[in-house]
Amino acid sequence: MDKKIIADVFQRHLDQLASRLNEDIPALCILSGKEDGSIKPKTKALFVWLFGYDMIETVFIATKKQIFYLASEKKLQMMEETKQRLGGRYEVHFYKKVADNRESFDKIRQKLGNVKLGMPTTEQQAGTLATEWYDYKGWSQIVDASQFISDILAVKDDQEQAFINQSSQLTTRLFKKLIKQIEDSIDVGTRITHQDLAKKVEQSLDNDKQKVIKDIGLQDGLYDFAYTPIIQSGGNYQQVDSPNKEYLSSDVIIISLGTQVNEYNTNCIRTLFINPTEVQKKLYNTILDVQSKIVGLLTVGNPLNQVYKDALLMLEQKTLELSIANIQFPTSFGYGIGLELKEPFLAISEKSTHIVEQYFKFSRGFFIYFFCGFFEHFLLQKKLSRKGLII
Repeated sequence: MDKKIIADVFQRHLDQLASRLNEDIPALCILSGKEDGSIKPKTKALFVWLFGYDMIETVFIATKKQIFYLASEKKLQMMEETKQRLGGRYEVHFYKKVADNRESFDKIRQKLGNVKLGMPTTEQQAGTLATEWYDYKGWSQIVDASQFISDILAVKDDQEQAFINQSSQLTTRLFKKLIKQIEDSIDVGTRITHQDLAKKVEQSLDNDKQKVIKDIGLQDGLYDFAYTPIIQSGGNYQQVDSPNKEYLSSDVIIISLGTQVNEYNTNCIRTLFINPTEVQKKLYNTILDVQSKIVGLLTVGNPLNQVYKDALLMLEQKTLELSIANIQFPTSFGYGIGLELKEPFLAISEKSTHIVEQYFKFSRGFFIYFFCGFFEHFLLQKKLSRKGLII
């Protein structure tokens, strides 16, 4: 699919970005390196938010009154419409990427003046343009803008919410399909590995392509899995990035599945108990109650650390009623989600001072491996290397 910048979306998001610039971060820079070798979750997220996709080998700088692009000639041509839209409201400067870009860096610095430049400094970019940037010594001061970027991306507009809604429909659809595959395998007694289960649900998305596009209203090529689905059972519940080759076991099964639409993510993680004991049922209902409590606490104006404290208090009281000893309580009850699958700066935790704003989006997998080693003596009849209950 041909990539095209949607000028009105760019203009709207640029205005939001510029309105948040302040004395601490008077200018924001996004340096995007090559895909291979770059670590760039926030860099990519901000480019997608502004331009609709990740622009590799590009420098973009914004102040309240000036915009700077340094990119290939083709990308500059794509940005021409945005330049026309912004005429009169921002000074727009184009610089063509060449073999040696130090002269362009000098010109940008002269127009910017001696201002602090905000960047996601924890992300390291790769490629020749990135190397030139890091070697250049002309910038007055570079400060970390990771928190600033998270604040910008936290609140979702109507279009972003629509993408997240479509992604949630796709995630739910595929999750139900995976649950059915697991149920059928257990009922029939079929031996199947976690890895093969993941492959089957991935293949189902391709097999049902036209129906999925029609039912959810997706555009071809603009949706996908956020990661390879992860199925765990049989005692191995260590956090992993991909499914293992062990066979599905009919005891406790943890499933993780996420999708993205136009780069906007949703995620679902659940624990399945096969023939649960009465204690397991009570524990599961306890976590459901706490989850409902958290949803109710996520109201506009409520600090995230207060949400955490109130939920933790409820969890402590309920586990006390169940006479559960040796509890390791969670340090977080969830996190922001959107262009990043997991936004650590928007964690529902004791240290988070963020205030809930309208149109924040949080992962519904509130309980991510937080009961590790929790119910060691009675959750399962088997001994597990790592215990967990996830809703």
